[in-house]
Amino acid sequence: MFVKVCGLSTPESVRTAAEAGADAVGFVLTRSPREVTPAQARELLAHVPAGLPAVGVFRHEAAADAVELAREAGLDWVQLHGDRTPDDVRTVHDAGFKLIRAVTMSAAPDAFADWGEDLLLIDAAVPGSGEAWDYASVRAKGLAGRRWLLAGGLDPANVADAGQQAGAWGWTSPPASSPPAGSRIWPGFGTSWLPPSPWPRSTEPGALTRLAALHSCRKTVDIPRVAAQESEM
Repeated sequence: MFVKVCGLSTPESVRTAAEAGADAVGFVLTRSPREVTPAQARELLAHVPAGLPAVGVFRHEAAADAVELAREAGLDWVQLHGDRTPDDVRTVHDAGFKLIRAVTMSAAPDAFADWGEDLLLIDAAVPGSGEAWDYASVRAKGLAGRRWLLAGGLDPANVADAGQQAGAWGWTSPPASSPPAGSRIWPGFGTSWLPPSPWPRSTEPGALTRLAALHSCRKTVDIPRVAAQESEM
């Protein structure tokens, strides 16, 4: 299980997420109501426990620019949205960062190939619409055996079925008050589930209690609601 809390902007929200058991925290470093500057992100990192991955989220910035901003902020991971190329993946990795590469279902076929990213994120053709879409169509993308996250139009009523239809390795959705059995809560992304991964921190005893705390802390420390991966910015 892997819990990432994104869009954090205050020391209190960072501390609360970390104390509640998040496996990663994210900071939006692109134009957005949730945007923080690299200097602000670095200040927030002072409240991130050692070893807890920190992700910088970018939209249309050039990969090299995203890397420089992430380095200036002191982050470990880069999350790239927008039109990308394999060279972008190499740029991020050559700089020593791990990468989450986000694509939409309307992207060109080669965008779904394995470019060497650490995680792929697949969203609806119209990100942020909140509308359910043909999740089973993802199976035609040839993603079997890869680590990828499903996003877009998910809620407690459809997420389990959508994940099965798509054959997803994991998924993200808006916040929910009553998550499906076996799910966990990401306050920054909503209700989500991931199978066992190299990040085992949330599989230890008491994980579900901590994850419930992550959900509740959004209400008390202003962890932003994120309706879809593109709109997390």
